[in-house]
Amino acid sequence: PFTVKKHLLAEINSRKIVTVFERNYRETKNLISINTEKDIDYFENEFILAIEKDNYNSFINRFSEKDISFAQKNLLVFFVMKILEIQNYMLFECRILNLDRTFFLNDGFIDDLFKKIPAEISQLPQVQNYYNAFKLEQTDNEKYYKKLKVLLRDFGSLVEKEKHYNKYIDMIEFIKRTKSTNDLKTVREIFLLRREIIEKGLFTENFMKNMFFLNMVKSGLRLKEFDWVKFFINNYYNLLLEKYKDSTKDLALAYLYFEEKELNKSLEHLSCVKYEDNFYNLEIKNLSARIYFETDEYESLISLINSYKMYLSKNRSIDSKTKDSHSAFINSLTKLSKIKELKKFYKLDKLTDEIERKDFINKRWIAEKIDELMSLH
Repeated sequence: PFTVKKHLLAEINSRKIVTVFERNYRETKNLISINTEKDIDYFENEFILAIEKDNYNSFINRFSEKDISFAQKNLLVFFVMKILEIQNYMLFECRILNLDRTFFLNDGFIDDLFKKIPAEISQLPQVQNYYNAFKLEQTDNEKYYKKLKVLLRDFGSLVEKEKHYNKYIDMIEFIKRTKSTNDLKTVREIFLLRREIIEKGLFTENFMKNMFFLNMVKSGLRLKEFDWVKFFINNYYNLLLEKYKDSTKDLALAYLYFEEKELNKSLEHLSCVKYEDNFYNLEIKNLSARIYFETDEYESLISLINSYKMYLSKNRSIDSKTKDSHSAFINSLTKLSKIKELKKFYKLDKLTDEIERKDFINKRWIAEKIDELMSLH
């Protein structure tokens, strides 16, 4: 609608039809103002509209300093936000692709710019959103993370939905690359940021990726947020893509019941996971193995471990990192189950030393089972 009105006003001005300009100008102004998002496009549109108003003023010989100043301010806000967005994106690409960070604009350009622009522009919440996101990517300094988090909570609605979401992802990625993801405080911080994404409805195109969904469930369970996880599964699984929906819900419920020690229910839901995918198949085997260990079903566990190994060795589409992670888990679980079954608890210290030198899937659970056996014997 704005684009239509923009071209209409330009045509009215080119034909000098001054009698209908002001009505169409007011209608276009209303189109801009009704949008609650006041992001980059908003300031660009305000600038374009102000320029058309200035053209109109020249036709009727009515010079307006207010209109010209308004156009200048909106152009400057648009420029500052756009350059921050582009610089942030370039830094991100350089980090991901391991490229040289030397640009046409040097690292100090933004800081110099902010020293020269008026405070009424530099301190706008929208500008500060982009500035702190850029500085976070540029420096990995936690002070920019803290500022951005507050800005998004207080003024996030001013930013376009997709960009609002992306800034949360910027913060999550910052935490992942600067803090230990095994630390419970880190897990909670990421969990709370993701929960804000959900509560604000920021997921793209109004659907939720299955991996995002399962990560929320896993982190919530690790934090013992059982009631919230139940609410989340039941109220948000409909946002999953159809081909993933049922299997993802069943897998999530299997995780939940496992943590609540309702192991039979967990197995029931695992048996309903049908989607043919390496991730889902490996998750089923991994969780089933843990359930068989917990219930002392050693024969079932041995049989499952053999099929687990076979799946890893024969499936060429599984990347080496994933294979190594699951293989290390299988080796540790095999040794732990033999210790438990044969009651050779003196071997637990050696196993503890072995797993401390490795990083693999569900290492924390293996460590917990070792601690449990040590405390009992």
